[in-house]
Amino acid sequence: MEVNLAVYSFSAFGTQRGVKLQWVAEGDISHFNLYKGKTENSDERNRVNCAPILENHFLDEDVSTSQTYYYWLEVVRLLGSTYWYGPVSITMKHLTPQVFALSQNYPNPFNPTTQIEYSLPQDSYVRLEVYNILGQKVVTLVDGKQKAGYKSVRWDAGDFSSGIYFYRLQAGKFVQTRKMVLLR
Repeated sequence: MEVNLAVYSFSAFGTQRGVKLQWVAEGDISHFNLYKGKTENSDERNRVNCAPILENHFLDEDVSTSQTYYYWLEVVRLLGSTYWYGPVSITMKHLTPQVFALSQNYPNPFNPTTQIEYSLPQDSYVRLEVYNILGQKVVTLVDGKQKAGYKSVRWDAGDFSSGIYFYRLQAGKFVQTRKMVLLR
């Protein structure tokens, strides 16, 4: 007996961090893949995600302003067959932040994972480190050159004990530190 497969919606909208893609689907679904192109021609599309997508949304941060993008959703069923939906299109307007900024992590307090977001108004060498209450560095989350834009890093503190930690962003001459709490 074959289980029905349905995709009720597939949409794209711009955010400060990139293109947010969302869809509503149900049935015997294994996972999803997203493809992107710069024309409506389905022969000119490239896969966006590295790993299979298990949720009904994806944020594509690899976009530029004043560019139109076309997206296709590939639905992979449990038995391996695939179905395609799309394209949906979007033209990005503004993606580059105006100032350097380090946001408060969320959730906070957290157990054991948290998101740290920051913005870069220009390409910069970025270093994002986490320190314990004694001021000892416990992990480096980012260490390298990054393009301007809105960034997000997930920290899994599963191997660390409860307590207060500090995360410090250095991007060019910009330096900022914030506090976070790991509760077990």
